[in-house]
Amino acid sequence: ISDSLGTDAEMQVHKFAEEAMYKYIAYAILSTRANVPINTVLRFKKEAAASKRQAKLRLSNIKLEEITQILRGKSKRIKH
Repeated sequence: ISDSLGTDAEMQVHKFAEEAMYKYIAYAILSTRANVPINTVLRFKKEAAASKRQAKLRLSNIKLEEITQILRGKSKRIKH
């Protein structure tokens, strides 16, 4: 998110990545606790991974329609 060249006042987290960051922090805290059930930790891990994946997709701005349009004339098979 940052290249570490700015000051603390200049650093910002994109709103798409903010939720993923909070979920990962919650998972990291719960995974180090001793009296937390393992299913709770695994649920938070799954939620953190899903929100990270969703944030990456939102930030990449890749549209499936554009990819299929580009690859339609190529020799690749695309089921759409």
